[in-house]
Amino acid sequence: MPAWTHPIRPGLRPYVVSCVGYDWRLAPDAIHHGVPSLGLTLIFQFDEPLDCGWLDGTSGSPFNILLAGLHNAPALIRTHGRQHGIHVTLTPWGARALFDCPAAEFAHTMLPPMTCHPANCTPRCRRPRGRRGSRSSTTSSPAVSRMLTSTTFPRRYHTHGS
Repeated sequence: MPAWTHPIRPGLRPYVVSCVGYDWRLAPDAIHHGVPSLGLTLIFQFDEPLDCGWLDGTSGSPFNILLAGLHNAPALIRTHGRQHGIHVTLTPWGARALFDCPAAEFAHTMLPPMTCHPANCTPRCRRPRGRRGSRSSTTSSPAVSRMLTSTTFPRRYHTHGS
């Protein structure tokens, strides 16, 4: 089961704990247990959508891109024989930087990151506008917008000449 760990550049270390590419072939009925960790999980699935749920039986939709918040129970991922993608572990600061919402907003959840928008944060968690480091608008970061709207790999992940 190949997995490739990408080194995190110093400027990203406050936001990203790890970045691992994977291409696993498993038994079709295998279930991966995602144990609680100190970071938020962001997964980009390259082939079949992820089939995820919680140990208590609740489940989410199939996900091509998944953000799972901090949790204290295992997440269950049904592999259906193959998993191929990138797994990024974000720090709470990384969640704030990418989605402009605190990590607490994503606790005990699995959702597509496209729904992670400051307008969807609960009022108690919204960051007051005008504070140092806050954005003046409620749009997501340019990098996230580019990844969600680009139709080709080079445009999605490569900023030179785009």
